[in-house]
Amino acid sequence: MKYLSLLVLLIWGISSGQNTTVPGTFEYYQTINSIGFEWDISGDDNHNAQCTVRYREQGESVWQDAMPLYRIDISGFANMLSGSIMFLNPGTTYEIELILSDADGGSGQQTPTITTRTIPQQPTGGNTYYVSPGSGGGSGTEGDPFLGISAAEAVAQPGDIFLLNSGNYGTTRIRLTSSGTSTDHIVWKAAPGATPIFQGVRIIGDYIWLEGVTVENVDHGLLTDYTNEPEGVVVSKNTFNDCYYSINLNHGGNNWYIVDNVMIGRIDDYSTGAYGGEGVELNHSDGHVVAYNSISNTADGVSYPGRNCDIHNNEIFHVSDDGLELDFGLANVRAWDNRITNAHSNGISFQNLAGNPYGAPWYVIRNQVIVADQDAVKLRDNVDRALLAHNTFVCWEGVVSASTGKLVAFQSHNNLWISVIDRYVWEDTSPATTTDWRTNLDYDGFDWNNNHYAFKWQDTRLTSLQELQTTFGLELNGIRVDKNLIFEQFNVPQPPTLAPFQYMTLNPGCNAVDAGIALPNINDGYDGTAPDLGAFERNSALPHYGPRTARIHARLFLEGPALNTGSDWEMSSGLPSNQAVTLTPYYDLGWDPQQTSATPLSMATDWIFVQISAAPGQSPVEEKSAFLSADGVLMDIDGTQGVTFDSEPGSYYLTIKHRNHLPVTSSAAIDLSVDGEIWDFTLAQSQSMNSSGMIELSAGTWALAAGELNHDGILTTADYVLQHNQRNDSGYISGDLDFDGDVDSTDRTLWLNNALVDVK
Repeated sequence: MKYLSLLVLLIWGISSGQNTTVPGTFEYYQTINSIGFEWDISGDDNHNAQCTVRYREQGESVWQDAMPLYRIDISGFANMLSGSIMFLNPGTTYEIELILSDADGGSGQQTPTITTRTIPQQPTGGNTYYVSPGSGGGSGTEGDPFLGISAAEAVAQPGDIFLLNSGNYGTTRIRLTSSGTSTDHIVWKAAPGATPIFQGVRIIGDYIWLEGVTVENVDHGLLTDYTNEPEGVVVSKNTFNDCYYSINLNHGGNNWYIVDNVMIGRIDDYSTGAYGGEGVELNHSDGHVVAYNSISNTADGVSYPGRNCDIHNNEIFHVSDDGLELDFGLANVRAWDNRITNAHSNGISFQNLAGNPYGAPWYVIRNQVIVADQDAVKLRDNVDRALLAHNTFVCWEGVVSASTGKLVAFQSHNNLWISVIDRYVWEDTSPATTTDWRTNLDYDGFDWNNNHYAFKWQDTRLTSLQELQTTFGLELNGIRVDKNLIFEQFNVPQPPTLAPFQYMTLNPGCNAVDAGIALPNINDGYDGTAPDLGAFERNSALPHYGPRTARIHARLFLEGPALNTGSDWEMSSGLPSNQAVTLTPYYDLGWDPQQTSATPLSMATDWIFVQISAAPGQSPVEEKSAFLSADGVLMDIDGTQGVTFDSEPGSYYLTIKHRNHLPVTSSAAIDLSVDGEIWDFTLAQSQSMNSSGMIELSAGTWALAAGELNHDGILTTADYVLQHNQRNDSGYISGDLDFDGDVDSTDRTLWLNNALVDVK
């Protein structure tokens, strides 16, 4: 009996030891908006180890919950807990707390402090050179540019900016070999208004910035080189046209920032189902951000990420194979807010082949997908843990029809699965499908149109969602939806007719509203009693897809020329038709770095100088001249409303300067995006941070106060002296505050009135 007891204890100890979790190596990494974790373990054969995650900005007192890490067990390759915190602020330090526990024994804690990567910024301290097509020579000045890239490369140093003039830079592939640093890229960008054309480019050096270039009519638009895996490269605002592969990291690379590009492939008819040709081929490399690109007429949109990659806000359309091909991706691949329209074969591909050291999890969140032929979600081989949350998956005939049983490895919540015509919404033809410790399928919405059968699961036909729930215990809180009732817009014609771009937002009061489940860090701040299903939460801002334009919109009046029309205010013009900013007196202010020679617009009241900065009191990120229309609208030099900047789209403070009025700065940061808000300085004094620079024209209408002539930011006697010295003079001169062409008593009265009320 004693020996039997020892044997029982020994067996129990071995069994307990296999289920006990022993923490191992802990690793983290970050992108601009995300932080990923991998925590190796041994034991936990019964897969019940857990790891909670919470985070806060450094200095804050309140913790925020994130999704727990996923338990990953890929035999022979990975035994760990892994996951991500998403939607973080760039360049921000976070305190993280991860607590590992196992009911069978074993625990651990990690408390790292991690700073997300900053959005890359162009350098400000290096030299600026000019380059034109050619085969050597030049000094790099605007009047004597370097002739050819090779001549410019010979002097390139970290922090230098090379402005590329228009023209074709030869018939062979450009090689960019000189490296910048993490804080000072070497920048190769189009000069203002220029269209430089490359017959392909090969990135060899680290920390290179390529912007505004057109690459066309080559098999591979951008390649890397076997001699290096380039680090920290920025590829922004370029056009790749008629390229088999637009961007191909064929020899690798790490931590690239690929944003705001246009990529047009060679597949004119997406319905051919052709398999060759990519928009962005990451070639299993790590740490990339691929965002806000327009990708069309390729086979796949974005392919083969490695570890720790963010793919978001891309406009992917008319692709003959897959919208996103995440195949063979490693841990913490994240794809959110992408719009995939008219993918022929599949929307998002989850395909790993046995024997490859792949990892998990993957996060696929708030994507809108329209597929013509096969599946919205492509499942193959050994797919593992993935979160599908808040996606709108639309397929012409059935949403998932191949290897559907592999969904058992997923967590699927708050998605809409829509079949346009009659078909199983999920079609699993394998009788061997078995749910396991990974399976978490619930709170989704389904539309199988008028098909007699709703689902096929374990090769069993099911006529309703209720049968799926009662027979297999899946989607216990799922609902049936009707696409004709739930969407404000739903336009999916029969293929190959192309579906238009659209936002499939929900109708108020439909059954998909408030039908989801709360997911920490995924849908925080939802509207209503619970999150909505699908890609778009009601009463939330819609995402922007594709290249962004950093454009700021504003409205303001100048006190001097402002005239009350009876129903509103407008301004008279003081701007001669030949008054370019390169001419005295405007040029003498030293305000215009672009030295634009634009002809004044007929509707323009005057030139305005516009600056944007990241924070109040900081040096401007960018500045340029613009026009102010008679009705107070800020206009670019081409006459379009708003002013376009080259800076990274985001939130900035706006400063407006004028040659004889007080400057103003917006009292809050303004979103510079294609559909950005209009900052209206006329509405209230509080619209300006330096509100004392505003004067009330009439009840509720404000303007920039007149009289600031020497540009020190305040009204002083120095301004009065300048105006006094111009008395009785005529023309486009600073003392003429009311823009009538003369410096007279009216102008003097304007200055005195503002000085007397201490407008400073």
